[in-house]
Amino acid sequence: MTKSPKSEVRGPKSRPVGPPLEREASPGDDVVLAIDTSTRAGGVAICRGKHVLGEDTWQAGGHQTVQVLPAAIIAGVMAEVVRVVFSRVLPILRLSSTQGPFSISVSFLLLVYFETFVVLGGAFLASQAERYPWMGFLKTKRSDTPPS
Repeated sequence: MTKSPKSEVRGPKSRPVGPPLEREASPGDDVVLAIDTSTRAGGVAICRGKHVLGEDTWQAGGHQTVQVLPAAIIAGVMAEVVRVVFSRVLPILRLSSTQGPFSISVSFLLLVYFETFVVLGGAFLASQAERYPWMGFLKTKRSDTPPS
């Protein structure tokens, strides 16, 4: 029985990330993933020893901590509220009778599902701070005023 040419899977061969197979790995052959987000320009690079295998840079949005902090506080409080409500509702759901041995995993997945909406809501509030003036409940210190 012969194979038809259409049944063969062909694609570009990927280059392995690591030392060549014919020699042992040395300390300089380690692959390093470097991520920089400390400034307004973000960057990521993959290096092997002294050689850069790939890199990418971008302009970050420039959100200061003062802009994001109110939304982060609200998201943290809401996450705790969701966790407490979920722990009160969990016995009522009776997952052990419907899910059997997977009830613990299912309960964690449900909690993560609801917490995801809290995190996404916090990210939305942080990105839309100018639309919601009530988000400025934290007053910032001015550097031009003398300390008291």
